[in-house]
Amino acid sequence: MSATPQLTLKPGRERSLLRRHPWIFSGAIAEVRGAPHSGDTVEVRAADGRFLA
Repeated sequence: MSATPQLTLKPGRERSLLRRHPWIFSGAIAEVRGAPHSGDTVEVRAADGRFLA
């Protein structure tokens, strides 16, 4: 079983997610770890590494 892919957001881009906005735009992503496919579940982390979702 492989690890869950992770997205790391750019600094300050976690605000909309914390306000329960339902998606993340590609311009907010700083790094992708793993190889997620469309529709896959991923971990979302803030720029400082905090787990967000």
